[in-house]
Amino acid sequence: MMYKLGIYIMSYSDIFVSFAHGSMLFFNLYILKSFTVLIFNIIKQTTYSAYFSFSYVTSCNTIALNNKSQR
Repeated sequence: MMYKLGIYIMSYSDIFVSFAHGSMLFFNLYILKSFTVLIFNIIKQTTYSAYFSFSYVTSCNTIALNNKSQR
């Protein structure tokens, strides 16, 4: 029993040491989470704006083609 407990403690301490090597674990995770959320929002907004500009350009092109064909 004590042998298994010692193995568990060793493995957990290894995990924590490897995670919290630079600084605190939860602080790192919090920064990482906020950073990924920020990047995701930026990507989402850029894709939205690109999609809207693309649809606007295509609609203008189709209008111009229709006007040319009607002449």
